[in-house]
Amino acid sequence: AVYRLFWIWPPADAVRILLPAGADRDLPLRGVEKQLYIGRRGELLHAELVEGAVSLSTPVLDEKTGQVDFSADVTFQLNRRSSPYTLAYVLLADGLKGTGADWEQRNFLAGEDYYRDNEDFKELVDADEYMTDVTYNNVGIDAIGISNGISKSISSTVEEGVAQTHTAQFNISNNHLAKINPAGLKVVALLYNTTDKRILNADRKQVVVVTDGIRQMDTEDNEGTEEVARYTLGGVRVSQPVKGLNLVKMRNGKVVKVMR
Repeated sequence: AVYRLFWIWPPADAVRILLPAGADRDLPLRGVEKQLYIGRRGELLHAELVEGAVSLSTPVLDEKTGQVDFSADVTFQLNRRSSPYTLAYVLLADGLKGTGADWEQRNFLAGEDYYRDNEDFKELVDADEYMTDVTYNNVGIDAIGISNGISKSISSTVEEGVAQTHTAQFNISNNHLAKINPAGLKVVALLYNTTDKRILNADRKQVVVVTDGIRQMDTEDNEGTEEVARYTLGGVRVSQPVKGLNLVKMRNGKVVKVMR
């Protein structure tokens, strides 16, 4: 069985995981995809139905247009004629760093000798009260539908086991934070229940930056353009070219779209 880790669930000291349907043959609950709360000693603490799963394609940023294109596949584990479900997306950024007062971080451990012997805090104890040389990761810099979801992103009727696909875009042309480190961008998809205001499931994917648009392989003969990895648009690594659009990572770090 393949388990997918979601988060630590306090205060029960348990790990919440996703168990694929049919993989739980030794457990009393069968036949559906479940959230299982497993204690540190391996005991089953709680299980409940997962209403739906969401899977993002690899987001692709075209540096020429500033557009980040992606799609989300949602598969439900139940049937509903009047669906309360919707999608929302968040654009995250890693490696944000700058100068000036806007980038200062208050350091409340500065000069606190009580923490000096702790190796995790010693650097902060010795640092200034206001730190400027800070790199920020996992910063939310844009969002779509974050308040109430995206209208009609999920059909009003959902059917068990039938996937729905929603396509969306971010545009970072006027987003100065996104331009600091485009290679550090990530997209998060959130599956949301509008009735009880719960986030049911989520997925996150790293953005692939494309600098040269769609190119044919026979033009990739410049220095540093040796292929080191190849992926489908859905993010699956492949050893050979596949029909359609391929994402090819070069030795110089660039990623190009290649149409076969």
